[in-house]
Amino acid sequence: FEGYRVRDLMTPDPLTVEPGMAVGQFRQLMYYRRHTGYPVVDRELRLLGFARLQDAREEMERATVEDIMVPAETIAPGVPAKEGLRLLSEGQLGRLAVGDEAGRLVGILSKTDLVRHLRERGESPGPFGGLGGRPGGGPGGGAGPGRGDHGSGRWPG
Repeated sequence: FEGYRVRDLMTPDPLTVEPGMAVGQFRQLMYYRRHTGYPVVDRELRLLGFARLQDAREEMERATVEDIMVPAETIAPGVPAKEGLRLLSEGQLGRLAVGDEAGRLVGILSKTDLVRHLRERGESPGPFGGLGGRPGGGPGGGAGPGRGDHGSGRWPG
């Protein structure tokens, strides 16, 4: 990941949810998307937290996403990709919310994004899930439309 920045590897404009969404509706996302969690944003796309499906239990049907969200693990788009890899490996959510200086969500960086990048460069993620591919490379590519598996836009809530 030498020479790459988070902005080069992230998935821009990920699918988000609003804090007022009912937990019952949030739980239905698992039938439409394969993600286990979503960034929670306000109407100005300011990051408020992260909601995980594992925390949305059936008995919480009257609760809202705000009731179950946890603090998001965050990173700035200009941070070196190696630092993003380190933070992902130390984090609990398996993804980092990428935010701009104003606190607005601009993308998401997941382990899937990193593996995709290695595959595009003809590298291997390593024999046991490590990220030990061939050395070398440099900046280029970047996350464009349709990259990653995070969808795009807002889930109506």
